Order: sequence, then C-alpha cells, then structure tokens
Amino acid sequence: QAYAITKKPLYLEVAEKTAAYIEEKGLYKIKNADKALALEKPERQAHSIRVANLAAARALKLKIPERQAIAAALLHDCAKNLDKASPYLAGFVPPTEWGEIPREVYHQFAGAFVAEKHLGVTDGEVLSAIRYHTSGRPNMGEIEKLIFLADMLETGRNYEGVDELRAL
Repeated sequence: QAYAITKKPLYLEVAEKTAAYIEEKGLYKIKNADKALALEKPERQAHSIRVANLAAARALKLKIPERQAIAAALLHDCAKNLDKASPYLAGFVPPTEWGEIPREVYHQFAGAFVAEKHLGVTDGEVLSAIRYHTSGRPNMGEIEKLIFLADMLETGRNYEGVDELRAL
C-alpha cells in the first residue's frame, strides 16, 4: 500500500536521498494522526491502524482518495477513550435530534468535534465519516460507507458472522 501504516515508515527502507525527499515533502504524512492516536489506548491504536490499512486497500477501487480515507480511518476513534470532562471536549454539544446519546456512539460525534477543533481537520467528508462511523446514517457518502465498513470488518474484529460479511 502506498501509505503503509507502521511504527517505522517504509520509506526509510529506500535510498537516503529518496527518503529525505519524502520526509521534506511530507508525502506520506497524515496531519496530526500521531496526536489522534496518542489519545487512544494501545489496543485502540492498533484497531485504528487496522481500519486505516483496510480503508487504504479499498479506497482506490472505490475511487476515494487514499489519503482522505486513511485520515478518516486513523482519526475515527480519537475521542473513544476521552472522558466527557476532557479539555478536548470543552465546548462540545452532542446533537439534540438524538436525544440521549448512547455510550456506544457518543465517541463518533465527540471524535468529529476533536478532529475539527483540535486536530485541524477541515475536510467535511472526513469529518462526516468520523461523525457517523458507528451508527451510520441515511444517504451516506462513499467515504462514510468505507469507514463504517472498515471499522466493522478490520482483521481484529471477531464476532459471529464477520467472516461472511468480509466475504461480501
């Protein structure tokens, strides 16, 4: 994959001059992904990386920009481990049309807030993919559907029927 997600960037395996160019131009860097991942527990970080790898693998086939898919995937759970009293959530107001937000989906709305306010994400499609990655919504866009499915089907997921869903 072009944007391999590893602890050691793959471009360090290439010639020194090539690696310097890649680093200088930020060719494989997803802005603030390191900050987003730092907000997660280690097992959640591993999940986010697996989601990013799956999203990257499917993005080109779906004609979704790979960098956009990876950014949404890496940031999708940035608020998963945040307490509601976290300074990152100061000013966050959950959507009122949901009434009381279930604990299982609160982080998707909070995550879009954190991504926009603290991680500098301005891409509306990426923010929307983060915002609805757990619950989904009617008339989802392509990147929203990709992140929803990548989150559900990444290789670390193990629930009844996951293999059949992956095959589809």
